[in-house]
Amino acid sequence: MKKSLLLLFLIKTSLSFSQYTSSEEEFQEILNVQFSKIITGNTFSNFGNFASVSTDEKTLKAGVNIFENTGTIVNINVSGGATKGISDLFTDGELNSNISIDGTYHWISPFGKIQIERDTEVRDSFNIEEEKILKEYDIESMGAVRYKDLTFKELELKKFDDTRTKLLGKKNTVSNDASLAPTIKQLRVDSLSAEIEVVEYEMLKLEKKVKKLRKEKNEIEGMGLGDEEKIDLLKEIARQKRDKKLEALRKKRMASEIEAIKLSWFSFGLNYRNDSFKLFDESMEATKQVIDSSFTSSGFNFAYSHYNWSKSNDFDIFVSFGFSYSNTSNLSSLKSVEVVDTQFTSDDSQREVLQKQSAFLGEFKENIEQVMPFVDFYMFYGRTRTIALHINPTLLARDFQKPTTSVKLGLLVPFQKVDKQTSVVNLEIFYRLNDIFNTSESQETLLGRNTIGLQATFPINFLQ
Repeated sequence: MKKSLLLLFLIKTSLSFSQYTSSEEEFQEILNVQFSKIITGNTFSNFGNFASVSTDEKTLKAGVNIFENTGTIVNINVSGGATKGISDLFTDGELNSNISIDGTYHWISPFGKIQIERDTEVRDSFNIEEEKILKEYDIESMGAVRYKDLTFKELELKKFDDTRTKLLGKKNTVSNDASLAPTIKQLRVDSLSAEIEVVEYEMLKLEKKVKKLRKEKNEIEGMGLGDEEKIDLLKEIARQKRDKKLEALRKKRMASEIEAIKLSWFSFGLNYRNDSFKLFDESMEATKQVIDSSFTSSGFNFAYSHYNWSKSNDFDIFVSFGFSYSNTSNLSSLKSVEVVDTQFTSDDSQREVLQKQSAFLGEFKENIEQVMPFVDFYMFYGRTRTIALHINPTLLARDFQKPTTSVKLGLLVPFQKVDKQTSVVNLEIFYRLNDIFNTSESQETLLGRNTIGLQATFPINFLQ
């Protein structure tokens, strides 16, 4: 029965505060906070947990991090969409759909080390405060000391009360002393009133602590526990108090101690994508012109990235450059058409049924090798880094085609939480100039070959 009461009390008093974080967990939280504003799902070399929707890539995408340690991070991205566009996902017609999965290994090597600059004075003050919390725990975990602490605080409260009584007596005496000049009397009364306010403020704080300890003592005494069980319970209470203070200190440390972060890393990625689509062949008879087809492409990526953030700078920089290789198809270059089949319900009826299908027109080619060097550059401006310029040039070289150069220009706005440093959503408006030098010999002008779009990414911080 006593053990049941002890268990119930522990459940009642338990607090949802984690143990003080290790350096690995602290490193993970630093990255979650810092990278929440640059998570867009645009580049495989970035890491972070997110969900994203883009009108450019025509997909819904999600990514999750797996922290191996402070030197390696594994990132897994999964995306799905309609080959013709995201809007087709929500229609009743048949879809030309795709699904892909990417796995990336990020390595913070000795050549791409992480450098976290801390304010030494602030760090030292936090270390002192941490040592104080741990010493308090060592004392309070001794069990019976907690009851002695209550007795000490009750005696201290009585001393404050005696001091206040004496000060009130002095104030009353001065107020009734007719021999004092009015100015001098008022100065002494004001001085005594200020002393009384200080004493009453300290008494109020002490009364709250005494009240809490008395309630705790009465609850424990009412359980009828043995001496050893009481000591175990008091140790658990002291541990919870320690963890609460350490967690609050950790969050305070994260918000104020770090002055600058410089981080460089290498990224190695593999990707697979399966496209399901329909091809339209005009040379076939009518019933066989629409052909169901699918193709699975694969590839790998490599990149070197650098991130630089500092409280003293007016801007932050994230840059990544590398290349991707894939064994793909020419599906993206085929013309999309809508095939309409008409069927009358009866010979004499004016009602007809239309069935629409999206398909691709042209010669479909598989196993096309493709290499794409790229640069991804973000520069965040403003004191609170509320806006960023995004530049993303690429060069696409593939079999049977001349290399094409494209540039994506974007304006990224991270919407941050009011009470935290992380972003709720990263919204990017972008403008892409496709095939700048018109190596594909398109009949459209440069502006006619552009793409304007919007991308919304929702960073997810599992630590908060």
